[in-house]
Amino acid sequence: MLLNFLNKPVLSLRLILLSLLLSGYAFSQTESAGILNDPLKKPEVWEKLKINPYNDALWTAYFNEDLFTLTKEQYIEYNTWKAQLVELLSKENEKKELELLKRREEYLANRYSYKKLTESDFEVLTQNVSKNFPIIEQYFKEQFEALGEPYQYYADVHPDKVYNHTKWVEENEEKLMNLKMN
Repeated sequence: MLLNFLNKPVLSLRLILLSLLLSGYAFSQTESAGILNDPLKKPEVWEKLKINPYNDALWTAYFNEDLFTLTKEQYIEYNTWKAQLVELLSKENEKKELELLKRREEYLANRYSYKKLTESDFEVLTQNVSKNFPIIEQYFKEQFEALGEPYQYYADVHPDKVYNHTKWVEENEEKLMNLKMN
């Protein structure tokens, strides 16, 4: 029974699982300490790995040996560093995407703030209600006032902000069409 427990394949599997657990622990420790520099002092390769941490050829160049020949310690380091770089890359990509979305919203707000919105503008805006909602409300305000009716803003009617924006737009679009027909 004890020999079965120490069986080489089973023991190897347990060591791999233990190393993965330890690498996760090491990752959380180094991330919280903010340590993410060039551990092996190979800046040219490290900079490339920061851009593409999934590239095994770069990791092979970084360790200067095939990844299948790494020692257990090197393998743990490889997994830890790769996870750190993937996390860093994800955070950078998320930050860039948020900046792009913010610029897009500012662009649209500026674009439509200088002119009266038309029905074709409205159709474009309603293709993404969640991003364009403030501009859509501006359109409704202009249209309702042009017909002599006050527009009630979403925030005034639904201060809890739980009601679906798309449904709100559809309902007000229908109200607007009814006002135009009368």
